[in-house]
Amino acid sequence: MPLELSHRIHPEYLEVEVNGQRTLGMEFEESISLWSNVFSISKKQDMQNILAHNRAQGKFPVKAQINLSFKIQEIGCTPAHRIAVIAYNGEVTKNSQLIVRFMQSKNYTIQFFKNKEKAKRWLLREKKRSKILDLLDSFD
Repeated sequence: MPLELSHRIHPEYLEVEVNGQRTLGMEFEESISLWSNVFSISKKQDMQNILAHNRAQGKFPVKAQINLSFKIQEIGCTPAHRIAVIAYNGEVTKNSQLIVRFMQSKNYTIQFFKNKEKAKRWLLREKKRSKILDLLDSFD
């Protein structure tokens, strides 16, 4: 089953869910397409807070993850966005801190989590948040 995107609008955030199997060799293209759709919905709904459930199965090569990070502005992400990714697959979390550091160096706000409640708490916390609380909420 190819990757599918579904979404729900909440008063304070956009919740998206990705399910399905990644296509070998097309991981980057699939990710660009999915995140372009997410940012399009975000813009249409005027929602900068995004809670993303990543339930995609299959390998997500580090090269595809890094290339996605390089293209994030082109596909609609802005520094006003705040993205909490709940990772249900170890493939996504392998390089999460590398991706987070790169994104932060470009003034984007993203964090990876294993727990929805912690992700939601971080997402809805004021932007001038405590870095210690962010560390406690995120996983390693």
